Amino acid sequence: MKSRLTITMFLFSLVIAVIIIVHLIFYLIARLQAGYYIDHKYQEMNMKIGWPSQTIINNIVDGWYTVPVYTTSNGMKLKFTVSLNMYSGSRDDDFLLSAMSADAERQFAQNVQEIIPNATVYGMNYYFDEEDYFKKCGAQNIQYVHNDSSNGYIHSIIIEWAEKSALSDIEFLTKCENAGQHFVGDFPLKEITFIYKYGENDETRTYIRSSNDKNMNPKDIDIEVLRKNLFVAEH
Repeated sequence: MKSRLTITMFLFSLVIAVIIIVHLIFYLIARLQAGYYIDHKYQEMNMKIGWPSQTIINNIVDGWYTVPVYTTSNGMKLKFTVSLNMYSGSRDDDFLLSAMSADAERQFAQNVQEIIPNATVYGMNYYFDEEDYFKKCGAQNIQYVHNDSSNGYIHSIIIEWAEKSALSDIEFLTKCENAGQHFVGDFPLKEITFIYKYGENDETRTYIRSSNDKNMNPKDIDIEVLRKNLFVAEH
């Protein structure tokens, strides 16, 4: 009985070991393919290839892998991904989006932090024409130039910060109004969401968006509209 159990356990362990080895081999192949793709697309750039991280079965069956890549752009550390299919030869990456997003968020943050020093800014709804951008500017030191339509636009952003204690509604809305009016005319934006967090997991948020699908100007940042869209989430 013990002998049979021992053999069963051995066979089970062997199957698991084989699955893990095959899985690692596929990971290695995907990593090498990502490295070959990156080296040819972004020549003379210092990029470090990471290891894929997906489910064991699916990526062996369908061949799709997402491989992380680490580099710098415009002085900022950057992580982007390469999506590839080992069988079809399909290759794609989001380097331009990641680099442009990081630089755009840096520019937005510099303006917002003049009013709310501890704010973080996240860009949303990006569109960038990769082929056009690389043809004009190359891949080195990618910058978000907000008045150049060829670089694409960020149509909405989230401004988030933390407070030690809850603000009154008027204090929160006034901060939102001042921050929005301070920079919105300089960037092509159609929507801004403001969020501040306090206490354990409590937060208050509001938003404002363009009513005519045009870019907002400082006059569009109206405290009464912000008040109308106020939402408090307490946990």
